[in-house]
Amino acid sequence: MEQVLKGYEEINASPSLFGTTSIVPREPAPFEFSYKYEDGDGPHNQRCHDWEIEQTYLKWSSLYGEQKALS
Repeated sequence: MEQVLKGYEEINASPSLFGTTSIVPREPAPFEFSYKYEDGDGPHNQRCHDWEIEQTYLKWSSLYGEQKALS
């Protein structure tokens, strides 16, 4: 999680192209999210690197609780 926080700090410290405030969450989710799919090369299990997924989890967890957010 420390490495993820460092990455967020680097992104937030970089200048914004549009002069907007940062929308990258300040705290990472306590879970790593992944998805599974299958294509012509066979099955895959890939980690989701989108900060939007973490932000969605954090918001839903605060609104509905951890178990419902995870489901």
